[in-house]
Amino acid sequence: MSEETMERVVQQALVRDGIAHAKEACPGWSDYTAGDPGVTLIEVFAFITDALLYRLNRVPPKLQLALLNLVGVDLQPPSAASVDLVFRRADGGDPKQALTVAAGSTVATSDGSAEFVLPVAVTVAADATQTTGRALHCQVVEGEKLGESTGIPGQSFVVQRPPVIAPSKDGLDFMLGVQADEQGGGRDGSFADFIRNPDDTIRFLRFGGRLAYPIG
Repeated sequence: MSEETMERVVQQALVRDGIAHAKEACPGWSDYTAGDPGVTLIEVFAFITDALLYRLNRVPPKLQLALLNLVGVDLQPPSAASVDLVFRRADGGDPKQALTVAAGSTVATSDGSAEFVLPVAVTVAADATQTTGRALHCQVVEGEKLGESTGIPGQSFVVQRPPVIAPSKDGLDFMLGVQADEQGGGRDGSFADFIRNPDDTIRFLRFGGRLAYPIG
């Protein structure tokens, strides 16, 4: 569907909704033909509303955030859904032996529509029949290369699988490593800097996974 066709469909839907509302609010109004002045006004306001939606849909995300800040909307970082899982010993298992479910283990629903991961290891202690562990609906990324810097201020990088969830109660969070040699550049040096929470150091948008260094 072309953009022009989509706009026409939206405008027609606005006119239909306006007439439907008028029938409820003004039962004495019975003429809904195209030549009626009231219908003409509805069509005019539908056109204005459609034009407004057209312009708003072209506002870039950065400006959207600025406008939300102006009206006092404080966006919260995305958080992962969580579930408490119960792990039980199999029948016939040795009750004297502790059993550990490794961190990073995944559990899915029966239909496979949702998958949860254990951020930390869970252990069924010796002589215990079961234990409970908290799992998160997310993917744990051990590490990925964001890119290589040229040293020019204002550069930005984007993670491969956004969004980046808010810090979890289990200590799961975003960690940034900057690699540099002794001269301050190069690719073979050690990790010269670890930033556990970059939100206060550089601009980090968790929704889109974009990390931007200051301009100057």
